[in-house]
Amino acid sequence: RLAEQELRILDMAMASSLNAFTITDLDGRLTYVNQAFLSMWGYNSAAEVIGRQVTEFWHDEEDARDALQVLLDTGRYVSERIGRRRDGTEFYIMFSGNRVTSEGGTPICLMASLADITDQKRAEAEIQAHNRELSVLNQIIGISTSATDIEEALEGVLAATIALLDLAGGGIYLVEPDGRSARLVCVQGLPEGFPGHSCIQDITVPPYAVVFVAGEPLFFDDPLYASIPIVAPGRVVGALTLVPRDGNRFTDADRSLLVAIGKEIGSSIERTMLIRQLER
Repeated sequence: RLAEQELRILDMAMASSLNAFTITDLDGRLTYVNQAFLSMWGYNSAAEVIGRQVTEFWHDEEDARDALQVLLDTGRYVSERIGRRRDGTEFYIMFSGNRVTSEGGTPICLMASLADITDQKRAEAEIQAHNRELSVLNQIIGISTSATDIEEALEGVLAATIALLDLAGGGIYLVEPDGRSARLVCVQGLPEGFPGHSCIQDITVPPYAVVFVAGEPLFFDDPLYASIPIVAPGRVVGALTLVPRDGNRFTDADRSLLVAIGKEIGSSIERTMLIRQLER
């Protein structure tokens, strides 16, 4: 009777846990899931998942089968994994599995505890992106502040941006004194055939106006490149054109960083112009 009570307590603890719990047979077929598992994976009842291979619920089924084999062979497996919900969306899980054996050491089943760590992984990615942004900006600030003139600063900043972000090439346009045109003042590594213009005659017409007038970045797909406004306090003074390597698209973190670089280049130009005025 005491054993029955203990089993009931254990069952209630697993059923009500915020972490997902699963039990599979030795072939990896689910025999038990708690409510947390159903909620995480987007199912309504245990009947929808019992009897199915546990590997079906992971992003990479082949890799999941390998992990299952490690659990069978060693009796223990702990790792971050990517789950695949019923609707096809993916999320990060911390998986902790154990092989359950009889008193004689005969394997009986496999049991696992699973915790959703998606928010944690997202926070880690944001911190990494922020640290990367600070590192790149610090290097660019160092280059721009050590330059003796605008041309040297722009060449150095462009080269650093291309190298630090592993890009194919790029160029920098500055708005002419007339306020309606822009001139390509430096260029490095632009792919052959890239439609770069040495001079943009009218920056007030689309698509140039988005960057030069509205001060908004543009990301194009065909050909693949970015045009980033170079913003000094209160005005757009130019544009940074960048081409990724090997057809890679700019990530959200890349886009945020490029906008910050555009502002830093603008500040550098403003500082250099102010120094020139003071030296006269």
